[in-house]
Amino acid sequence: KEQYFIEIDLQYTSDNHLVCAHTWSDVFPEESQPTLDEFLQAKVQGKFTPITAEELLRIMAEHPQMYLVVDVKEPGTIFRVITDLVARADRDATILDRFIIQLDTGEEKGALQEIYPFEDEQFLLTLYAIGYWQMEFAALCSTENISVITLPQGWMPQEDIALLRELGFTIYEHTVNRVDIARQSLEKGISSFYTDTLFPDELWEKP
Repeated sequence: KEQYFIEIDLQYTSDNHLVCAHTWSDVFPEESQPTLDEFLQAKVQGKFTPITAEELLRIMAEHPQMYLVVDVKEPGTIFRVITDLVARADRDATILDRFIIQLDTGEEKGALQEIYPFEDEQFLLTLYAIGYWQMEFAALCSTENISVITLPQGWMPQEDIALLRELGFTIYEHTVNRVDIARQSLEKGISSFYTDTLFPDELWEKP
């Protein structure tokens, strides 16, 4: 059965409603935190319809092939966001078991599993907030039983990719929107990548 994975950024409006938003400047000219009404009346990047977390969960319920990669933008709010999502989903396993939660440090995992019994496979360590790659992160992941690492394109040397693959890790890069860069990443051993625009068929077309 076909599956697809969508990474969504989640933030709170100024009146404490959880919505899907990467940055407020995508909605307003200035980086100002809107109210829910202001957010819903705007257009994301001038053309896309904004949605709330509730609407996102309804979409997941209607599309069981959809997996959600959860990206929490505001530092320190991941526990609040996950608690909110679990409650809004009414602890429905058919939805929550399709969450993939991005961790900023890896050490948040145990506390999140106390909120809801997410499987170990539902977590990954993302390094964009940390700002660099070093092999010590693999040791942290082993300790926390996290098998997936995602990081910006080009950060991880090929020799580290090869070693981590041998150790059983899955590695993703982001954000890759060019076919040639995508092919290079796959050739050096990256498992897959985040993209805004590419489709699988494009990767196998002749240059």
